[in-house]
Amino acid sequence: DYYAVHMISTAAAWAVGGTRFDAENSYNAIFYGGASWAYDDSYGPGVELRAVWVLPDGDGWTAGASRNFVFGSYRWWYGEETVEIAVPVMFRGMQLLDGNDGWAVGDSGRIMQYNGSWVPFASPTTDNLHDVHMASYSDGWAVGAAGRILRYNGSAWSAASSPLGDTLNSVHMVSAASGWAVGASGKIIRYDGSEWKAESSPISDNLAAVWASADEGWVVGDAGTLLRLEDGVWVSTPSPTGE
Repeated sequence: DYYAVHMISTAAAWAVGGTRFDAENSYNAIFYGGASWAYDDSYGPGVELRAVWVLPDGDGWTAGASRNFVFGSYRWWYGEETVEIAVPVMFRGMQLLDGNDGWAVGDSGRIMQYNGSWVPFASPTTDNLHDVHMASYSDGWAVGAAGRILRYNGSAWSAASSPLGDTLNSVHMVSAASGWAVGASGKIIRYDGSEWKAESSPISDNLAAVWASADEGWVVGDAGTLLRLEDGVWVSTPSPTGE
């Protein structure tokens, strides 16, 4: 399975996922160069990747775990050179704001900040965190298990009120005053600038990821679920796959 994809242009994208390999290749990372997808075999067996973020210059990080989830791992693309840093947790969400500022979140409430190197950052929870998205350098959100929502105010992460207790898998901020999060059992919540509120959902399948702008939005999930935001309402859209 592939869990995350990030595009920096119409001719450059990366996707990462779970370990599957044969004698010659590992398939946990693939690269799109404008014509087709190809395997990136720089990752060995036993590595599970859950997040990827690449900057416009082609430098980037992946996050996940290795050796059956015992160690979280990051890899830095810099030309042909990679560097791996191991920490004892599975990381599931990540965003880079630039080459010297970024965040990663993972199991047991672990938060890491990138400021030229990855360093642990104080977390107000021990619940698993699944995704993080920054509206700006000083304003961001993270979501996770049991409806957990955290907010960053420029100096610290703190717990925020959540309208539900279901797991949240993905969050995307359109602006500091608008955002969406999705999760288990088709749950969708919206940030209106002051609080998160539950929104109507047309399905009950697990929702894995959300992306939105001021004008449109998309959600993907289990069983080929595909939702589109139309006039402020999420509606089911035909999907070419049922998986």
